Amino acid sequence: MIHYKLSYEIPTRHFIHVDFCMENPKADIQLINLPFWRPGRYERGSFAKNIQEFHVFDENKKHLNFRKVEGHTWEIETQGAKELHISYNYYAADLNAGSTYVDRGILYVNPVNLCLYPVGEEATPCTLELKTEEGLKVLGAMPELKDGKYQFSDFHHIADTPFMCVKKSQTIEVKTDRSTYFLHFWGYFKLDETKISRDFKKFITLNEALFSENPYKDYHFLFIGLPNNFHHGVEHKESTVIALGPGHSILGKDYNEFLSISCHELYHAWNVKSIRPIELWPYRYNEDSYSNLGYLCEGVTTYMGNLLLFQSGVWEFEDLAQEFEKFFDRHFNNFGRYNHSVAESSFDTWLDGYERGIPNRKVSIYNEGALLTFCMDTIIRKKHDGKKSFHDVMHKLYEDFYKNGLGVSEQQYWDTIAHFAGEDIRAFFENYIHGTGDYHAIVDEAFDYLGLEYEAKPAKEFHEAHLGMKIVQRKGENPWHIIAIYPGSPAETMGLYVGDQLLMVNDIEAEDDFPKWLEYFVDDKYQFVLRRNSIVKLIELKASERVFYKDYKVKRLDHPSRSQREAYNKWSYKK
Repeated sequence: MIHYKLSYEIPTRHFIHVDFCMENPKADIQLINLPFWRPGRYERGSFAKNIQEFHVFDENKKHLNFRKVEGHTWEIETQGAKELHISYNYYAADLNAGSTYVDRGILYVNPVNLCLYPVGEEATPCTLELKTEEGLKVLGAMPELKDGKYQFSDFHHIADTPFMCVKKSQTIEVKTDRSTYFLHFWGYFKLDETKISRDFKKFITLNEALFSENPYKDYHFLFIGLPNNFHHGVEHKESTVIALGPGHSILGKDYNEFLSISCHELYHAWNVKSIRPIELWPYRYNEDSYSNLGYLCEGVTTYMGNLLLFQSGVWEFEDLAQEFEKFFDRHFNNFGRYNHSVAESSFDTWLDGYERGIPNRKVSIYNEGALLTFCMDTIIRKKHDGKKSFHDVMHKLYEDFYKNGLGVSEQQYWDTIAHFAGEDIRAFFENYIHGTGDYHAIVDEAFDYLGLEYEAKPAKEFHEAHLGMKIVQRKGENPWHIIAIYPGSPAETMGLYVGDQLLMVNDIEAEDDFPKWLEYFVDDKYQFVLRRNSIVKLIELKASERVFYKDYKVKRLDHPSRSQREAYNKWSYKK
């Protein structure tokens, strides 16, 4: 048995004290690990950097010899101990959907961040004891509480069970025929319980209906409302943590974003937490788990989550169309699509994480995976006259792999799709998943089948359309930062770089209205004063009549054919 005890004395110091106890260690030299990554984020997290005051001793408080052999691994001489004890402090000052945080009135824990485990003992049962401030309520998919300790089946179970202990929170319960869903809200939220309950029940019920069973008994949404702009969710088998902000807009103009990330994370309970790439089955917390299937994990989930909101009646077509417009912007305006396939970009999340990276190197596994899943969905629907769809692919993966305790290889994933789409789909895989083929033809064909169309127009911002650069103003700073440059545009040919800080144009300082001045000087030569690597430079350029960055508009055809109307109705679940 493994025991964990979490406590803290002064929450504003952001240190959590961890007591670890392993009963009856068998090895003379015991290896102890702290995970260096967490499921749901396929990059190194290096959580060991947050550990302070690491001490090892036996049941009699006798100190045991140990040494650190890797950044996240310790080698301990057990010396016949009946109990191996380790105590340490964990610094918990970051607040996001995958972190651990303590402050006055809240203890929020992702156990995978701070719980050690003995190598080879991942299947050993665990207990967890909490010592917190008075009056805190525990929220999350917690197991049975026995003698003041939560009982976990093994390390995988505790690592996958985030929880919050808070003084003030709000909870909404949504019941279906299969499960009860608990929506816990902490932070900056003003709730419309009737609206939220109605919309969540619609997409949850449809989600459940698409699979033969739920992989959980009950399910918990842990929502963290922040005052700043924020969008982050992390999936777990029986719960999800979703951090959003600013709180004042979550149930206003950002309500669709709130619904989208919620449906996305719930779908992960089946796809990723159940249907899982073979490289992640089981989770190996001390290894980089490289996989090409990020486009299955995140791309399929992105498309399906949005589609379910539409098919369940929570969203209208215009809501889904806005998501497609974002997909097109992120695809057609990203020139990494010519250099790195979505499979390669999936593999490389371990290399450069989820950052933008160097210019035009890679693509988003979320965005490209979603567009490709949409195209494959329409191919299957067309072949079966709308009677089969990508939902059937995911159901078969759930039945054939997860329910048999198996991970999915990329070849098995392709074979499952080919089972419904036909053997011709294999050329699709080579051209668009492992290749960098142009998407126009496959998107046009998918849209034509459903009676949809999209139009490309010059970007709304003048500097994007005719100078060929995207810029942002960071909070509290006057300089505008270049974040993207269109190949062959005036911005590129005259030597502007991604990362340049624009200080001035034609003697006008770069303040909040800087984009308006860029449009104002359309007929003049631009003289930019910029800062690059602490050096101030002057660069001149002229706007072009050519359009570079574009915006996209998606809509239904005004006069679809009968077959297009029928295909659309089957796709949308509209009669």
